[in-house]
Amino acid sequence: MADLKYSHELLEKAKQLRNDGYHYFKIAELINQEFGSSITMSGINHALNDYMRGIYRFQKPKKQKQAQLKAKAGNDFDAGFDTDKRTGKPFAFGQGQLADFYKWQDKTPEDIMRFVGVDPDEWEIEMFSGGQHEVVSKDSDNQPQVTPAYSFKFRAKPKTADDLSIDDLIGLFNERVTPVTFPIVHQNSERNLILAQADDHWGWTRLSDMLPHLKNQIDLIKRGYDTIVIQLLGDQFHSEHNDKTTTYSETQLDHADNYRAWFEAKQYYTELIQSCLQHANRVELRAVKGNHSPTRDVEFADLLHEKFPQVHSYINNDIFSAYRLGNKDSQVFIGMAHGNTAKNRLPMEMATKFSDLWSSTSWRELFLGHFHKLDLSGATDDYGLTVRIVPTVKPTDEWEKANGLDMSKRVGSAYEYDNAGLKAVYTL
Repeated sequence: MADLKYSHELLEKAKQLRNDGYHYFKIAELINQEFGSSITMSGINHALNDYMRGIYRFQKPKKQKQAQLKAKAGNDFDAGFDTDKRTGKPFAFGQGQLADFYKWQDKTPEDIMRFVGVDPDEWEIEMFSGGQHEVVSKDSDNQPQVTPAYSFKFRAKPKTADDLSIDDLIGLFNERVTPVTFPIVHQNSERNLILAQADDHWGWTRLSDMLPHLKNQIDLIKRGYDTIVIQLLGDQFHSEHNDKTTTYSETQLDHADNYRAWFEAKQYYTELIQSCLQHANRVELRAVKGNHSPTRDVEFADLLHEKFPQVHSYINNDIFSAYRLGNKDSQVFIGMAHGNTAKNRLPMEMATKFSDLWSSTSWRELFLGHFHKLDLSGATDDYGLTVRIVPTVKPTDEWEKANGLDMSKRVGSAYEYDNAGLKAVYTL
């Protein structure tokens, strides 16, 4: 496999593809085909944005890493650095360097990896062994001569999200939350689109599960809209916690990769929002919290708000919300709730808590998640409110099997309106 570092040639090709209108998941696919690499859409996204702003730092070629060393008297070894990063003092390299390193007290795993030129920020030691032995040879007078020799071996593995501390993860996350903006291309459309995202359950759900859905969303977005609303209806994450897989109420769940969840969710929504910004006159992000991960739901929506200042964000730390879809003359009332509480009372709650909005509209809908099933028909109750159950794309888990939901369709959904009401429903 080719080197995964980004070269000038690779980034220029990516820039050309971006200018041609390709999105990052397609750019990554085409780049990998041409260069024999295995870059991700998130990786090329960050690298290309930095490159186009003139701040991408090309890495200098690293000296060859060695996982096993054996020393003989008279050999010199260049370890790729000459100081101890803990103390700033020089190592005793040159003849007998392994002897000096072997005798050095209180070596840390980081010292060992730096000694052989391996970056301890990217790797961790799985196994280490070392020792001293004697080499018997003959001198010029054919007499036996004993020379002490030293050797050590270690095996290292790349660090993954599971190996990072909370402080490491926060540092990585903050480092990469750089606000990005895009030129607005006016869309000659009077239609509005709702992208309803319910029960993503990131951590249980992987990015690979969501990519086909993302492609279908982008194909629809490219039609161009006046307003696109991304609705986050809660339970964006499988677990409320990083160090254990439980809900907010401490219900035990099947194990999920809760650290990776943050990064993959960010990759997915970065690509989705960028596409929306390029094909809509206005983009809104609206969020309510769920029952699995209410705290993380709100925190993640805040993260997206910080990253995309052009998006009009409305993040509600409550169980429901409502808004007028489209411009001020629109007759479309949209309510949002996760759906785990007060379902039978929500129509009345919408009419009373949002009475001004309710009375000034004639087409009223309520979006719910939580039930993990597809309901295309909607159901109008006595108050004139159409309740829509939004399906989920996530793979089936044990809770769904136990509740008879393992046969429900795993699809996404989108809803198209004009200022008078619903025009189309899409399954994605």
